[in-house]
Amino acid sequence: MQGLRLPEELRGYLAKPHGRLYRGKGIETVKKIEELRTLTPLICVGDYVTYYTLKVGYKPDIAVLDFKTVRDSFDTEKLHFIKKKIENYRVEKVNNPPAHITPELVKSLLRAVESLEDKQRTCIVVEGEEDLATIPLVYLLPHNSLVLYGQPGEGVVALRVNSEKKNIILDILNRMEKLESGDKVINLIKKHGIP
Repeated sequence: MQGLRLPEELRGYLAKPHGRLYRGKGIETVKKIEELRTLTPLICVGDYVTYYTLKVGYKPDIAVLDFKTVRDSFDTEKLHFIKKKIENYRVEKVNNPPAHITPELVKSLLRAVESLEDKQRTCIVVEGEEDLATIPLVYLLPHNSLVLYGQPGEGVVALRVNSEKKNIILDILNRMEKLESGDKVINLIKKHGIP
């Protein structure tokens, strides 16, 4: 296995919201997210967050999906809706096992962030699990980007990218279990990230 693996002692910490939690689910919850009106670019991590954000009328600049939710297959109707809405997106497919951050995932996220300069939207479809994509994304994205991700059973987290969040990310990366090429993953994120 390559990259970084989430150790057991970090799971509880990462399970907490690391931004503003908007409680509830569905369209009404996304409509309440004040940061959607002021922060760009917009990044959605997760199928339901992406689906409901698109339903409300916002187009994420980067969407990271695995077409599963809480380990079940994603609803076919919602899947078709997302695919129709992202027709003009550049689509990348990557493998990333659960609880891992692989070099492949980081390189794909990096290409997506670099594409923001050309106003090219990207959808990254992850075979495996996309949950930890938020970690490298926060460090790679410019300040005042907005990352939306689901908080299971509670709602949606709106995370504003800033120096404080980037410092937290560096700490998390350094505490993750380094597998083969783990140092390479951390160096890639640091080299291309915006401190």
